[in-house]
Amino acid sequence: MDALPDLELETSQPVPVQRPRSGYLLGFYLMLVTLLMGAIVIAAVLYGTDNLRADFGLAVDKPVDYGPAISNINNTLSESNEHITAADEFAQQLNTAIEDTQSGIDAVKREHDELKSQFATFVSRTEAELKKLKKKPAAKPLKSPVTKSNRGSVYEMSLISIRVQGGNALATVRSASGEEFLMMEGDSWKGWTLLSSFPERGQASFRVNDRLRVLML
Repeated sequence: MDALPDLELETSQPVPVQRPRSGYLLGFYLMLVTLLMGAIVIAAVLYGTDNLRADFGLAVDKPVDYGPAISNINNTLSESNEHITAADEFAQQLNTAIEDTQSGIDAVKREHDELKSQFATFVSRTEAELKKLKKKPAAKPLKSPVTKSNRGSVYEMSLISIRVQGGNALATVRSASGEEFLMMEGDSWKGWTLLSSFPERGQASFRVNDRLRVLML
């Protein structure tokens, strides 16, 4: 058999090379994902992350509400201020009560001192009058003289008047029969002995049958 002639290929035009379609699809997908992620980032910046998550149905972090805690703190401070105000008012009332009590104590003390002074004056005057009685004669009766017959008898008496004469207190008494008698301290008449008389009080003390009787004007 005859040998085959050598074939010469014409290479004046390049032969196109065909690329697989899978490479194009992969590049397209990557570009699409990049654009989508960029859009999401831009939307999150412009629209807000919480609103974006809410639109996609994702959980949104709610901000912490400190309003109730602050309100409770304010209520506590208000109650504390009310307690402090009430305590101040109670302290003022207590101070007022203490001052009133001290004023009452001072008044009682002054009254006690005054009564003590009056009593001392009375005792001193009584002692001076007793000394005078020892030196002066007994007083004379106005109408009925003192006799032995009526000294032992006891009659009801009434106090008519008390006056001071010559530094001595004189008491006028009247019996049930209408007789009157002027008595000094120490005098006795119809069983009545004058112990003391107080012109400023309008009363006189007598001893009757070893008992004390006080007559008032």
